[in-house]
Amino acid sequence: MTSNLLSVVYASAPSGQVLLPTLDFYSDGFDERIRVVQGFEDVTVTLPDGERVTFEACGIEISLPKHDSSGQQAIQFGLVNVMGEVSRIIDQTHKAGYPVRMTYRLYLSTNLEEPAELPMQMIVKDVTMQGGMAKITASYNDMIGTAWPRERYTSQFSPGLIYL
Repeated sequence: MTSNLLSVVYASAPSGQVLLPTLDFYSDGFDERIRVVQGFEDVTVTLPDGERVTFEACGIEISLPKHDSSGQQAIQFGLVNVMGEVSRIIDQTHKAGYPVRMTYRLYLSTNLEEPAELPMQMIVKDVTMQGGMAKITASYNDMIGTAWPRERYTSQFSPGLIYL
């Protein structure tokens, strides 16, 4: 990761280096991925697994949550989605009962070979259309909805339970 360079960009905004936030939507409910990048030009980047993909340029408004110890943190953003394609696909997938997952990655324009910071994996919770913008809320740290212990004690996991 290029965290030192990212710290410099946050602190001084050097010329020629632009932050490129990307959103990657996927689900078992639709075959193709929706990949968008904030900006006016499509960008081809390398994902952490080595795959080269192109993100489509889109107007994106991002509201990152503060880092705290609350039980559930959500990220909110808007996609300029005049045709309503993103909202339509996500709504259809939700109605079919499939969760829509999303990965937020931040790249630097000077290094498209790796994300500038660790990607955030999220689940889309809500989508609304407002004018020509899709307003999306996604959660990436659902401590309240996470089971503990994570493994369920079943007779398959713990065979001795059948004798209780």
